[in-house]
Amino acid sequence: MLARWSVVAFLVSTAVVTVSAQRQPGTFTYSHTIQQTLADGTHITRTTHSVMIRDAYGRTRNENEIQMPGRSTLMRSVNIVDPITGVTYFYQEGEGQSVPHTYIRVEMHRPAQNPGLRTLPATPSSSGVVTGAGALGAETVKAIIASAGSGAAVLSNQPGGSAEMRPEIKSEDLGFDTVQGISCKSRRTKETYPVNFFGNDRPIVVTRENCMSVEGGGILVRNVNDDPRMGTQTMLLESASFADPAAILFQPPPGYTERKQNQPQ
Repeated sequence: MLARWSVVAFLVSTAVVTVSAQRQPGTFTYSHTIQQTLADGTHITRTTHSVMIRDAYGRTRNENEIQMPGRSTLMRSVNIVDPITGVTYFYQEGEGQSVPHTYIRVEMHRPAQNPGLRTLPATPSSSGVVTGAGALGAETVKAIIASAGSGAAVLSNQPGGSAEMRPEIKSEDLGFDTVQGISCKSRRTKETYPVNFFGNDRPIVVTRENCMSVEGGGILVRNVNDDPRMGTQTMLLESASFADPAAILFQPPPGYTERKQNQPQ
C-alpha cells in the first residue's frame, strides 16, 4: 500500500524507455531536458540524449548520455540485456571512466533457480490466519488483515503510529496528438500531496503528462513531469526506426575486456 504512494524520481541520466509487451523491434532516440529555476531566479537547463534499441527476440540496448558537472564532454553508459542467453552487459564510453575499455557481465537468475533466495513458509491454518509469520504474532497478523480489508491504515493500529497520509490523484485523457509524425494518445495525471507529507507547509502539486503511440507497439513519444521540487523534466522522441537491429549491437564492444565483480545474490 505504501509503495503505491511513493514518489518516483524521474532520473533522466538513467532513463530506460519501455515498450509494450508486443516487443516491437526498432531504434528510438530521445532527448531529455531538465529546467529548474532557483529561489534567487537562477535558471538551470540540462539536455542529454538516449537511444533505446530492441529486436524481435526481446533483447534491448539502452544508451544514455551522462553530463558531469563542470565538464563540457559527455560520457555514455550502455546497458545490454539479452534474455536469450540470460546475460546482461554494462560499460561506459568517453572521458571520466573509472576503468576504461572494460565491461561488466552479469548472469540473470530467476528466483526458482537462485538457491540463495529464501521465502518464509505460508501455511493457512484452520482459522484463516497465515502461520509461519516469524516474529509477528497471530493477533498482529489478524489486525493487519482486518485493517487491509477495511482500507484503514495499518500504522493507526500500532502504538504511537499515525494514520497514513495519501496524495490526491486525478487523471484525465487529453485526446490525440502528433509528435515527429507519430500519432499518440495523451494523458495527464495530477498528484496533490497534503501539508506535512514531506514536511511541506503547503500542498505540493506534481503534474505528469505522457503520450503513447497508437501504433508501433505503444512507444513512449513524449513525457513531461512538472515537479516544483525538481523542475520540469521533458522526455521527447526525436527519431524512430522500426527496422530489426543488427545482432552485433547486443554484444560487448570489440577490444573491451571483461571486468569481474561479485555475483549478486
